[in-house]
Amino acid sequence: METIQEQQVKNSDLEKAKIELALFKRKSEAEFQRDKAKWTNRRRMAWVSLSLLILMTVYLFHYMELPRIEALKGIIEWTYTVFATVVLAYLGFATWQDVKKG
Repeated sequence: METIQEQQVKNSDLEKAKIELALFKRKSEAEFQRDKAKWTNRRRMAWVSLSLLILMTVYLFHYMELPRIEALKGIIEWTYTVFATVVLAYLGFATWQDVKKG
């Protein structure tokens, strides 16, 4: 038969476990919301980059003359590289995250 002290220890342990579980749930919910916001922002950045790549290509083919394109060649190459890197990084990390989750 349990003594009163043993019961008090069990009850205090149970209360501590309940508090820890509640804190873990709150922390998990906060982490989930933070991750959701991060991926939303990353997705937006990837869509903006992809849209700018498409718009820039249309503009270059239809509205710019060849000598002007030649003059801006370095800037255009760097812009394409940066925007493409953002899109590919998002796709790569999103795929990696899906594989990691199982």
